[in-house]
Amino acid sequence: MKLFVTLIAALVLANYFASAQEPAPTPPAKEEPAQVAPEPVQPTGPVNPDTLSLIPETPLPSTKPKSSGADVKKKSSTEKASDDLQARVHVRDVKTRALQDPKFADQWAQAQKATTTPAKRELLTRYYNSLYDRMAALDPKLKPQLDELRQSLTWRIGARGKKAAQQTTVSEELPDTSDY
Repeated sequence: MKLFVTLIAALVLANYFASAQEPAPTPPAKEEPAQVAPEPVQPTGPVNPDTLSLIPETPLPSTKPKSSGADVKKKSSTEKASDDLQARVHVRDVKTRALQDPKFADQWAQAQKATTTPAKRELLTRYYNSLYDRMAALDPKLKPQLDELRQSLTWRIGARGKKAAQQTTVSEELPDTSDY
């Protein structure tokens, strides 16, 4: 049994040393053939419709359609959220700069002292209109966005042209506008 194991070990070692002395064959470098479009075969004689093949002998090269304009990189949802956040921070910064004017503090205090709902609506509408006008003067690029904010805020306040007969006293039905 020891003789059998010794014989196998000798064969394995001999095979190992024999293969280590031979240089390993290197794979030939692949040369990329030049992309040449094959020429379509033109018939030389009269064409017989019975022998005409439906499949051409050489396929025509496919071409990728050109884009109509500059390549526009689509934004990921993270980039869109980042841009949206930066725009909201910019609007808030412009609002903070506009609120440094003391006339807005006076208008706000006057609106909070109103005793009827229509009077409060009217005073808040004036306050926000003048605030958004001042913000638009500070940064004219924001005018479309500020007009949209003004419209939605006016709608939330309830300044929708209510009749005088619908006047009520100030109550909890008005939204808290301190964080606008």
